[in-house]
Amino acid sequence: MKYGTLWFNDRSNRDVGVKVKGIINYPLVIPIYSTYEVADGTSYRRLIGYQEGSIPVTFNVMDKKYLRKIVSDLNDWLVNIKDNKLIFGEDKEFYYIVKTVELDSEFNRTLLELGECQVTFIVEPFRRKLNELNPIPITSGRIIHNDGAVTAKPIIRIEGEGYVVLNVNEQQIKVNVSKHLTIDTERQLCYRDDGTYQNTNISGKYPLLEKGENKITWTTKGTVDKVTIMTNRRYF
Repeated sequence: MKYGTLWFNDRSNRDVGVKVKGIINYPLVIPIYSTYEVADGTSYRRLIGYQEGSIPVTFNVMDKKYLRKIVSDLNDWLVNIKDNKLIFGEDKEFYYIVKTVELDSEFNRTLLELGECQVTFIVEPFRRKLNELNPIPITSGRIIHNDGAVTAKPIIRIEGEGYVVLNVNEQQIKVNVSKHLTIDTERQLCYRDDGTYQNTNISGKYPLLEKGENKITWTTKGTVDKVTIMTNRRYF
């Protein structure tokens, strides 16, 4: 029998007192299409998104002497989520973002009687790289290569003062910066470090990183002291 390790919510399964049983079935990325017709009756499909993934995991209790405590700890670990990254030991460079955790209706009973239970992690469709969680500084004219599976939705932070015109390939975004400003394409928000929304200080579409090379430049009549980016590249 093969037992693996995963990390979720700032802890590993072994920290909680359970083993991962068997082989993990990682989800495929499944596209979602809408169908439409044109005037001559021909039907076409348009890509509108991707389905969430489902990762079932079976856990076994490591030491039945502490069964009741393990049941309690496991339940708390899976329900009170503070960090939604899911990392597997055999794939440690990447993580999934967990949307929700589904517990079997017999969760407590099967754990107490059999020392085993199944949990299903509902995740975003694509994996992401752990080493991209930290923003990297860039200079105007920097080429960012998106080697991911799809267009990436970056987070760009600008430190400076005044009106800044930011160009990502052919996309142009105009922002009014007062000390610092974050442009978050993933959430479609613009905000300061304290969380104050600044959506009125931005004009233009939120920038995207297309597959392949992306050139980032900016101009200003004020000052730009520092620009950082989290690429948020996504992978199959």
